[in-house]
Amino acid sequence: MRYNGRYALDHRDVSWTTQAKKYPFATISYQQGETKLEVSLVECETLAVPVIYFPEDATNDQIKRAKLMDTLPNTLHCLLKKVIVGKQSFGFKVVVTIQQADGSVTAAVINALYLVLTQAIAKQQMTKKHAFALIDDFAAVTLAKQEEMLVDPDAIEESKAEFLLVMVMCKDGRFIDWYNDSPEVFDIERINESFILGQRAAESLLAELMTTTQVAMPLEEKTIMIATNNQGKAKEFASLFAKAGYQIKTLADYKELPEVEETGQTFAENACLKAETIAQQLNIPVLADDSGLKVDALNGLPGVYSARFAGLQKSDAANNAKLLHELTDVADEQRTAQFHCTLAFAAPERETLVVSAEWPGRIGRIPRGENGFGYDPLFVVPKLNKTAAELTGAEKNTISHRGQAMTKLAAIWQGWLEGETK
Repeated sequence: MRYNGRYALDHRDVSWTTQAKKYPFATISYQQGETKLEVSLVECETLAVPVIYFPEDATNDQIKRAKLMDTLPNTLHCLLKKVIVGKQSFGFKVVVTIQQADGSVTAAVINALYLVLTQAIAKQQMTKKHAFALIDDFAAVTLAKQEEMLVDPDAIEESKAEFLLVMVMCKDGRFIDWYNDSPEVFDIERINESFILGQRAAESLLAELMTTTQVAMPLEEKTIMIATNNQGKAKEFASLFAKAGYQIKTLADYKELPEVEETGQTFAENACLKAETIAQQLNIPVLADDSGLKVDALNGLPGVYSARFAGLQKSDAANNAKLLHELTDVADEQRTAQFHCTLAFAAPERETLVVSAEWPGRIGRIPRGENGFGYDPLFVVPKLNKTAAELTGAEKNTISHRGQAMTKLAAIWQGWLEGETK
């Protein structure tokens, strides 16, 4: 029994999450015991040598414990070459960020690579953007020699080990790689012992990785996901899609999904980012929108920052107060503005469908009306001399930015979704 309660052949608990990020093709956050890291597959012009980062506050001991990382780039590079097929005009590099090194770091990185490659393959099957070969299922284990061989040592066990040995093994028992930090020449008995124990440990770990590997969910027939928690907004779209026999789901039906960070600089970028990310995760069609207010006197602000114009905490009252303050000395004829809406419809194996619309108006000096939300009480519709908050729901839907975008979408979405893919 080891000091931490494990038996010699026991590996530590492993866990991971799929991270939705804008630029990496695929990203996994992985934890093995107290070793924590993130591995991303990033597109570049050629197949690049992997990049490995330690945090700025990493100690010398942490880096020393990961000394086998010196051999890691070659291993990862070879694995990527086996995965990417054909003569491509693109490449990938692996970016590894070590958040905490507590033993078996090299093996943990390789295990995370297996998960991130599986995620990438599931993703390309939906987008057909890149050509990947199916990967051999593989896992890596670290062995530490003390009085006996120990599997998956932590930092304390590594510090006391006579030598460390890392093995990368496929599901069928083939070894992809094998290396150690011992200056000694291994005799046949030590080699045999190492391979037998390594094989058992790798098989056990690989079975766990394969059992819960996150892959694309099967396509749900006649289901469209509206990327919102606003049930009122979802109902508006439900009536549109119900005519063609589609049911609607929302973010409330997929509470396990991580929030997609809206890092785009335009409404279209944010809408596409949200729709495409969720469609890739769920493997179903996803409709997302990004909308906001553009004020000409403020050079288009608040724009994509409409929801948090007054601060990170969303507050309609605070946003309206800030808007009025910014326009205090602006004459009525210069208070022109537009409500903007971009709808992005993403689906497996299809180019994202994007439609946009704008609703012109001007910003009043005092809030009026009890309907609507956001900037509606200040947004005056010139032809009606009413604010958006003074209109009924039916009146607003016929002329609003979202209503106009939905009209555009209604004319083309079904042919786009149900038509043949290229």
